[in-house]
Amino acid sequence: MSLIEDLGLTPVRGGVGAWYTVKLSDDGRYRIDLLEMIYNWRIAVSAADDYTCWLRAWCYRGKDVLTFLTAVKAAQEWDGLPDSEPKGYHRAVGR
Repeated sequence: MSLIEDLGLTPVRGGVGAWYTVKLSDDGRYRIDLLEMIYNWRIAVSAADDYTCWLRAWCYRGKDVLTFLTAVKAAQEWDGLPDSEPKGYHRAVGR
């Protein structure tokens, strides 16, 4: 198995600018994705039935493996609900 499969991620797009679906929110209304950006990893949330428009996002500084694993863990542990945020991010996007 690959690391991606071991972590339970579903690839949406691989390669440069990787994009993975981590899970649905606890109530099933939101989709939690992990995206590779130019300088960091980003957790982004969209409606479960329309992943083309992100509602909120949080950046995790760096592109190293530790940052990737930190962002994956934060996304997996987070409930994904509108009144909460994932742990450990360094910047909220669009606020």
